[in-house]
Amino acid sequence: MAKTVMLAGHSFIPHLHSFIGRHQSPRITYGLGLDPGQFQVDYQGRGGCTIPRFRRDILPIITQKRPDLVVLELGTNDIDQVNVDISDLGCEYIELIQTLHRFFEVDKILACQVIWRHPRGARSADFNSKATEFNQFVEPLINALPYARFWNHLRLWKANDILKQDGVHLNDNGNYRLYRSIRGGVISMA
Repeated sequence: MAKTVMLAGHSFIPHLHSFIGRHQSPRITYGLGLDPGQFQVDYQGRGGCTIPRFRRDILPIITQKRPDLVVLELGTNDIDQVNVDISDLGCEYIELIQTLHRFFEVDKILACQVIWRHPRGARSADFNSKATEFNQFVEPLINALPYARFWNHLRLWKANDILKQDGVHLNDNGNYRLYRSIRGGVISMA
């Protein structure tokens, strides 16, 4: 029986889904190029999604679909608040991961790092330093959970050639890198 993988979180998820639709080929598929007999991939993303909105809008879908693996692309919009406390936010994120496993029976969670934004795309001037602090705070906590892994997006972290003009969303080059990174993360969790 195929494992169900759910990509869930903020606007990167629906943008990635659209990118795949525009560029479908044997190398770029909605199933992440994985064997459809082994993996079924679902996309659940909301523009502007924060951890509270994830709980409200996406947890009910997780209840219904019961994925085996959830790939979290989350935290960016929470960080982009002017007075956010990174350690409080990090604890809230860890609590969400634990909730997914304990109460929603998600076997494995792949928690993706928050990538930098261009300064024109961030509400807070120190967004990138907060993103670094958040990633450094949550990585060891996530990796200490036997059912979760923190995933570094190689070639996405600080690249200047991956963002659209808004400084927030990924361009086609960025979406291709995100696709390859998430695919690698799913394979590593299989």
